[in-house]
Amino acid sequence: MNYYIGAKIYYDIKTGDVLTITSEMQGNVEETTKEQDMEIYQELTGRNINDVDFIELQYGTLASIFTNAKSYKVNLETKKLEIEYLTQEEIDKRNTEYAKQAKNEQALNDSISNISEYLNQNSNNISDIENYILQKEQNKILGVM
Repeated sequence: MNYYIGAKIYYDIKTGDVLTITSEMQGNVEETTKEQDMEIYQELTGRNINDVDFIELQYGTLASIFTNAKSYKVNLETKKLEIEYLTQEEIDKRNTEYAKQAKNEQALNDSISNISEYLNQNSNNISDIENYILQKEQNKILGVM
């Protein structure tokens, strides 16, 4: 039989702080009890079972709920998850930073590849290697590729 089990969000009943979020599961799986989860998940181990509670999410909603989440907490009165999401400006800034980082990583990988190619030409002369590196850096500064 194929089962679909949603994620559980375990939280501290005094603060509403989220302690751990279990994974969604599907297939021939069995839902775990609170007692089992208290033994399985490191964030719950050693805590008093009466100080911890959980809310269950519908299967398939975990990823969409937490996409672009900045912070989250359980409201102790309603026992509902309260999420603060990134603003569009913050999302754009993060995406720009990711793109910049990817570009820098690609440039570094290209440089490493070029140096590796050069070294594979069986040049053992350290002076030649130093000159090659200096020339590459000078070309970068001058904008020559």
